[in-house]
Amino acid sequence: MATAKPKIRSRWPLITKIAGLLLIVVFLVRNPEILLNAWRVLRGADPFYWATGLGLMVTSLWIAGWRTYYLLRLNGHRIAQSRLFVDILQATALNVVLIMGADVVYRAKRINDVVGNPAMAGTIVVFDRLIGFAVVLGGSIVAFAFFGDAGGGIRFNPKLLLLGVGALGLAILALRFLAPGRLRSLLRQVEPLLRHLTSPKHFLGLGAVSVAVFVTWVVSVGLLGKALGQTLGLGVYAYASSFV
Repeated sequence: MATAKPKIRSRWPLITKIAGLLLIVVFLVRNPEILLNAWRVLRGADPFYWATGLGLMVTSLWIAGWRTYYLLRLNGHRIAQSRLFVDILQATALNVVLIMGADVVYRAKRINDVVGNPAMAGTIVVFDRLIGFAVVLGGSIVAFAFFGDAGGGIRFNPKLLLLGVGALGLAILALRFLAPGRLRSLLRQVEPLLRHLTSPKHFLGLGAVSVAVFVTWVVSVGLLGKALGQTLGLGVYAYASSFV
């Protein structure tokens, strides 16, 4: 009776975990304002602010590590389109979670100091993130429509292109016509950090950046292989989308 050969455990899980942690460290080093704002929240805000900010920040770091580990463990020569599309959604969700950490909590507090209305300050921040979410997602879908499967060559998909352009269009329409007039006027008065919300052209530019970065991700996977290509592409994508 032949005995089964013992399975040799791959070193890739350990390598991908280390890669995920390195990406998190690089992301925070290149975006020190996230840590600085978290420190300001912990140092000077009331318990609600620092507890919320710290909790969101720890959660976002955990998601970043888990997602990177999951991405780099994909097997096979090709990445299925459905799986890649899920990865796009996860990347967008990760961007939202990271930005809605202690950095946004501190920003909302500063806006509240200006407008004197906590509900309005929270509305401004949430509106900011929803528009950013639509831009990143729309730009990613547009790129995905043209380049399709990262491992299967170029493949045009008009339905996804329409969906991506629609997401970008809805973001601009919401900005121009659906936001209450009082909110639009406040957005022009608050700190320069949020004034980009009043410029639809700026959002189109951010959408183009999102497309370019995603294409870099796809090309790097095709040229360097999944492991190295996704590590490089994911780092570039996360870093660039953090500006939206």
